Amino acid sequence: MKQFLLLGFTLSLIFGSLHAQQAIPTAQKTGYNIKITLKDYSADEIYLGYTFADKKYLKDTAKVQKKGVYVFEGKEPLSGGVFFIYTPNKLYFEILVDENQHFSIESDTANFVKNAKVKDSELNTVFFDFVNRAAPIQGQIKKLDDRFRTFDKEKDADSIKIVREKIAGWDKEVKNLQDNIINNHPNLFFAKLLSGMREPDLSVARKLQGDTKDSIAYQARYFKNHYWDNFDWNDNKLAYSEIFHNKLKFYFTKLVIPQHDTLIQEAKMIFKNTEKSKDLTKYATVYLYVFGDTSRIMGAENLAVYIGKNYYTKEKADWADSASIRKIKEHVNSLEPLLIGKTAPNLRLPDTTGKNFINLAEIKAKYTVLIFWDPNCGHCQKEIPKLQGFYEEWKKQGIEIFGVCTQRDIEEWKKFIHDKKLTFLNGAVFPDMAKNPEKYIYEMGLTDIQSLNLHKTYYISSTPQIYLLDANKTIVGRRLNADAIPKLLESLEKQAELKNKP
Repeated sequence: MKQFLLLGFTLSLIFGSLHAQQAIPTAQKTGYNIKITLKDYSADEIYLGYTFADKKYLKDTAKVQKKGVYVFEGKEPLSGGVFFIYTPNKLYFEILVDENQHFSIESDTANFVKNAKVKDSELNTVFFDFVNRAAPIQGQIKKLDDRFRTFDKEKDADSIKIVREKIAGWDKEVKNLQDNIINNHPNLFFAKLLSGMREPDLSVARKLQGDTKDSIAYQARYFKNHYWDNFDWNDNKLAYSEIFHNKLKFYFTKLVIPQHDTLIQEAKMIFKNTEKSKDLTKYATVYLYVFGDTSRIMGAENLAVYIGKNYYTKEKADWADSASIRKIKEHVNSLEPLLIGKTAPNLRLPDTTGKNFINLAEIKAKYTVLIFWDPNCGHCQKEIPKLQGFYEEWKKQGIEIFGVCTQRDIEEWKKFIHDKKLTFLNGAVFPDMAKNPEKYIYEMGLTDIQSLNLHKTYYISSTPQIYLLDANKTIVGRRLNADAIPKLLESLEKQAELKNKP
């Protein structure tokens, strides 16, 4: 036994104190056991939580065993990632969790990180050491930054230069601390966190391109092309931090061209890279679906439909319950016929006379603005007069507008059209058409079921809804407002000119 202890002591000297702390190999231990000792604390319980993307969740509760001693334990291992300790009086301390989930931390509530004594966790030893070294530097940076905000650009030019140089120096010191961890502990989860946060070094791009007319565009392309270089797609624990969320958000809102085909291609790239990391795939699925479904980027709905049809399946989204998958499927199936690039579903509706039926497919126009509106809708009351002004200016250029009333009170609709002097086409489902659909569909042959069910056909849950259709009634714009239409038309015309150039 003495020889075994001596051997262990000798190996600890060779491999360093951090490795010596792990007396029992992680593989021999199951589940998790995290002991937290807060020497000056006596609450009945404290809580263990984790970060998933940009949200915080509670995972476990530890009752006090004796004064200041709390143990979180479970038979199943934790996901790993960025975790936190939370107390009833709202104290908050972050810790990191990797495959080694049997460790202890002793500290106090005055300064948990600074006074922490970590046992059996190289990850948290390195993490706390970095925070303790970086915190004073970041404090200096904040003071300088606060001072910088008080300067006048013209009067304090010299001071601004000095402060910027000092901030750059402090930033370099923090980066050196990070580099030290990344280089000396490349497989440590904290090193992957630090690497993942890194952005491309544009000084490399400047050296490659030089000082040329196209250098700024080149740097932008370089930044996007190398944005994910330092991110470890194979480490599932990165889903349990804010890094993946922040990078996805910045990439899709700032770097990716906001065009529906491009959005889908970039999403395919993300999913290809996350194939070996289930939780990264999970968050990418959720984030990109919500982004596509809620973004004001025109055509982003195409992304939502792509995600909904290809990734919200029982096989790929086994983390989602069947009811949620069903609702998403219903939603994207309703959206799909209305996406940019699709032919707009036809409508055949009568004008204010109730006798002359307007056929959307037969409107002869270079572009047709299709708007669903309600005379009692406050937003519609502002948009419709704007559209009338737009129509008067653009109708000579081959633009037509077809307004569709979404309510059954035809008299209010007629009054609004009369009062606002609307001259563009307007149609509606008259009460008798709703009561006797067979008469108008089969006996008179004036309309069809998709026209009478226009709310379902065009998936209308709110008004106004504005589409822009080309001469073939292909949807080229949606989720528009009146002010955006002229800009879109100008853009489409420029694209057409470039396409037709020899």
